[in-house]
Amino acid sequence: MKVYAPSSGIIVHLKQLVTMKNNALIRVFISPLHPHTVYSPVRGSVSEIQSSKGWRIPAFLPMAVKYNPKVKVVLQGYSGAKLLVTVFGGLLTYKLFPLVKQEQQVSALEKIVEIRFGSLVEIQGKINFDESLRVGQVLSAGQRIGDWTE
Repeated sequence: MKVYAPSSGIIVHLKQLVTMKNNALIRVFISPLHPHTVYSPVRGSVSEIQSSKGWRIPAFLPMAVKYNPKVKVVLQGYSGAKLLVTVFGGLLTYKLFPLVKQEQQVSALEKIVEIRFGSLVEIQGKINFDESLRVGQVLSAGQRIGDWTE
């Protein structure tokens, strides 16, 4: 199944892990110049939503993923495979608004989280990224970035 960029922004971290789980990770920085909506990168069912509070560290810094407020949305494919979408707040972020509910069916590119100001979005799962993706590359929301092994 195709995987799409969950937001417009700049790739700040990209890792294809070759393990038995074949997990991959991409982080996209959403600057104040980009639209602040996060879309579902795949179709599936929302199996879990978690929100947590935190600090306001600039989202492009690596420590932001540990300390900043976040919303985690776990999407489950028809085969049971899971994809984790995490939206992190940033220095100017005041609110993260989940737009989906647990057990809701979502289509690829459906809005799942809205953000107020700059932030970071990360997806993790069994993804084979397109070889053309590079750190520093600017993505558009909905751009195809790879395939999900569901």
